[in-house]
Amino acid sequence: MKHQCKITVLERKVFPELQEQYLADPKSGPCPCFKVGDTFVLDRTPEKDDFYHLMNGKFCGEAWDAVSRYVYTALQGGSIMHGWTND
Repeated sequence: MKHQCKITVLERKVFPELQEQYLADPKSGPCPCFKVGDTFVLDRTPEKDDFYHLMNGKFCGEAWDAVSRYVYTALQGGSIMHGWTND
């Protein structure tokens, strides 16, 4: 059985006070990797495995860590919060 998972960037949050306190470049601003509206469709088949290859470098490690368990569940055909999410 083949499943896909679609990820859409809905918003980008910036917390200047935390950037000022913790980042080496406190004026770095929002993440440069994603823009609102960006969409990614992930596959997991014998021919193509986006999950284990972090979309071939399209995701930074921090972003991937935030969503990977949900992506994995979707690609396996499951629901992580049955009744709370649209399957």
